[in-house]
Amino acid sequence: MPWQAAALGLLLGIGVLLAVQGFAAVSDKARSEPERKKGMLKLNAGIVCAAVSMYLFSTMGG
Repeated sequence: MPWQAAALGLLLGIGVLLAVQGFAAVSDKARSEPERKKGMLKLNAGIVCAAVSMYLFSTMGG
């Protein structure tokens, strides 16, 4: 069980990091439109990673 919890914690951390980086890119008006769209992709991927990690944490019950 310890390695599963570490893996899920890592997934959660990566998801939060991607979401923060994506939000920073989307909200930066100085960037071009394609760069802001890439930021939106990072934001969405981060939210999905974090949500999957939290769901698996809750179903594993540890």
